[in-house]
Amino acid sequence: MISVGFGPYPEAVSFFRKKLSIPTDRWTDLWKEHHAHGFMVAGVSRLSLLDDIRQQVDLAVQGKIDFHEFKQRFSETAWRAGWSAEPGTRAGDVPGGNAFDDPDWRVRQRARQIAARRARVIYETNTRQAYNAGRWRQLTDPDAVQLRPYLQYRHSPESRLPRAQHKAWDGLVLRWDDPWWKTHAPMNGWGCKCSIRALSERDLKRLGKDGPDKAPATETVGWRNPRTGETENVPVGIDPGFNYNVGAAAMSERAAQAFADRVMQLPPAWRDAALGDMRRRAVDWLADPLGPWIDQVRRTRQTRGATHPVGFMPGAVAQLSPAGPLVLVDDYAIAHIFRDVKDKVAVVDLRRDLPLAIGRADVVLRDQRSGALVFARLVERGERPADDWFVTVVVEPDYLNQQVGNRRGNWVRTVGRAQRLNLATRDYQTVEGQL
Repeated sequence: MISVGFGPYPEAVSFFRKKLSIPTDRWTDLWKEHHAHGFMVAGVSRLSLLDDIRQQVDLAVQGKIDFHEFKQRFSETAWRAGWSAEPGTRAGDVPGGNAFDDPDWRVRQRARQIAARRARVIYETNTRQAYNAGRWRQLTDPDAVQLRPYLQYRHSPESRLPRAQHKAWDGLVLRWDDPWWKTHAPMNGWGCKCSIRALSERDLKRLGKDGPDKAPATETVGWRNPRTGETENVPVGIDPGFNYNVGAAAMSERAAQAFADRVMQLPPAWRDAALGDMRRRAVDWLADPLGPWIDQVRRTRQTRGATHPVGFMPGAVAQLSPAGPLVLVDDYAIAHIFRDVKDKVAVVDLRRDLPLAIGRADVVLRDQRSGALVFARLVERGERPADDWFVTVVVEPDYLNQQVGNRRGNWVRTVGRAQRLNLATRDYQTVEGQL
């Protein structure tokens, strides 16, 4: 029996559910940090099949099904789709029809074996990475690092094929912010079961240590990416594509922007499908640290140039901005929204309205005067359609934000409410949806 050896963390579930579903051909179509923001199954470009698999992974991440049930469900899903699950094949493209129904029992047996192997990889990789991402968020929380500022690498005795380097790192203790963790935080390869735990000063003394260890020297080996043709240096002991910290990438604006850029490089149909998935994922952004961060800015009224992602624009809208689909907000904008009279408008709840207006806008307008995009979401019906109220989020596309170090992106400028009659004017051009 395969066991991930942990219970579900809310942070792990939130991490997985925020991912956009990405149609792909090959396992290299998403690379390293991209996986912290996108969900894929190599060779699955049919959204209905990808959704079916994702639902089962979501149950696994929550701890509601174990591997054996996941394997059975995965095999049934592959059978219904006529997909052999063999690496290098795409759903519906298998010569000779459904391999699971082939008259030759050897073909059927091979299809079941391949499906079982793929199920193992999909189950272990997604559940473990969700756990690792959620755990990293917990361990690096400011309050946590005050009490336990050290992390210890732990090699799992459950590994069927132990890697020599992973065993050599077992017991290594480094500060939580040591650069070594950027590339060596688990998981570090296919099937890797290594983990990390937090230690206090007292814990170090129990281990006979006066302080943290010195990070091992990192040796690298060249590896050629078959998708890009580029060669990159991968640390010895880490499989290509795993030399990144999934938890740090999940919280990184830079990684989110890199993922958004990759999405825009996908074929148009796949790009639009991935960005359209934001409509379903928008509600999961409500559990993100975005909410507590907004509350902190509102409470302290302090602005330091801090920024936060709030969602991804739909495909047709994203094409209007060279900055891609990612939408950002800075603390100056948050403070501005709550300043003076705007602070008394309790009908705007930024914790909900920002991610939902971006992800589930009923209509996106372009201000003909300023070029800004207006995401409008219906929140209250009036006695007449013209009196309907919308939450509006104004976004400056491809804007050079000087307040946060001259960073270019799609920046939220303000949030408010407007009636339909105020939006249905010549000043606004409809980009997507219907007013």
